[in-house]
Amino acid sequence: MTLQELRADFMERRKGCLSLPITGCIVWSLAAIASFVVPHDKANLALIVCYFLLIPISIAIARVRGEQIGGGAQNPLLRLAGQCRLMVTLLWAVHLPLLFLAPEFFPLSMAVGYGLHWIVFSWTVGHPVGLVHALLRTFLVVGGWLLFPGNRVGAVAVGVVIAYLVSVWQLNRLHRQRKTDGSFKPQPLSLRT
Repeated sequence: MTLQELRADFMERRKGCLSLPITGCIVWSLAAIASFVVPHDKANLALIVCYFLLIPISIAIARVRGEQIGGGAQNPLLRLAGQCRLMVTLLWAVHLPLLFLAPEFFPLSMAVGYGLHWIVFSWTVGHPVGLVHALLRTFLVVGGWLLFPGNRVGAVAVGVVIAYLVSVWQLNRLHRQRKTDGSFKPQPLSLRT
């Protein structure tokens, strides 16, 4: 298959790639809510619990939507997506020392670190949605982290949720357009959508 055919197949198998960003909205919203409920010194622990909810929730949403998350043997772009998820998971080598030695930086590290794979996702789908997500997420997370030192987990989580909502909207729009046109047409990667 050509790269364009692989991208179209990827989007078809992933049904617009919505399960993971929807999961991100749910999980980071739970982290934001938890940051207002749990004692301040336990907010990072709540963020870790929310992180471990990512996989079961995303699998459940993907099954309901009929979305194929794995299966790189059929399409190498699915394998690339899995490798990118592994890549950001390896950042626990940075997250854990921050959690124990500089806990105020832990939510910043988690939020920015888990947004990095969106850049590769943009290339994978041939659309700037991932670039927009990564840049918007980083800007909102750093801004929230700096402006709200009293509840950094909550501020960072809200920034991530906003970035995810924008991405869900963009991906849904892209998926509907693809279904209407009957084909997937990758766009040049720029910050304009």
